[in-house]
Amino acid sequence: MGDFIGLCVIAVLALSPLLRRFYIDRFWVHTRGTVIRVEGIINNIPEGGEWVWAPIIEYQAAGQQFSSRVFPFKHRLNAKLKYSVGDEVDIIYDPRDPSHVMLDSWGAYIFCTILLSGWFGIIFVDRLHNAR
Repeated sequence: MGDFIGLCVIAVLALSPLLRRFYIDRFWVHTRGTVIRVEGIINNIPEGGEWVWAPIIEYQAAGQQFSSRVFPFKHRLNAKLKYSVGDEVDIIYDPRDPSHVMLDSWGAYIFCTILLSGWFGIIFVDRLHNAR
């Protein structure tokens, strides 16, 4: 019984990125925005900063005009090549806070789910193996 409960907890944790994305997909507003510029910025990460490209998206939400920087999942080198001024992109925003916006993409959530599932799976199998 304890193994079953542990497996259920691991499954929920491993699937949590997808569950969050399903929530966002259901309750956030889908719309289109326009790339108004692409900025090169330093991404401050603990291992050291790196140069990344981030498009600035302009969009309409709740009767107002917004512009926000968004970070694509694969943004390290190709965002400048992928996004050009004037491009229209699919975005989603939080209706409670329209300035909170992101690209309408599942890539990062699927990637995180695969990583977490593998990591938790290894831990679970290792514990089962050591329990014998």
